[in-house]
Amino acid sequence: MERQAQTESATSWQVELLLPEPPHTVRAIYNFPSPQEAWNWGRIALEIMQGFVLVAAWRVVGSDQPPTHTTEGFRVVKLGSPLRQ
Repeated sequence: MERQAQTESATSWQVELLLPEPPHTVRAIYNFPSPQEAWNWGRIALEIMQGFVLVAAWRVVGSDQPPTHTTEGFRVVKLGSPLRQ
């Protein structure tokens, strides 16, 4: 699998799965504040997704959208959620 973070400045970071068959690219709806958080979540998401579809590679890509989620340990928490401590 591929670990690649775009180097341009970005507001947030997403995980993108590359599939060998159409639609070829699937991008996560979560936007993380850092490429490291997106990468950590991507590793977990990849394990789950491979149970449903064949994944050729994956990468972390920058987004101009504001961050929507963060990670706390192994949990993904929506920013502004009362679960965030």
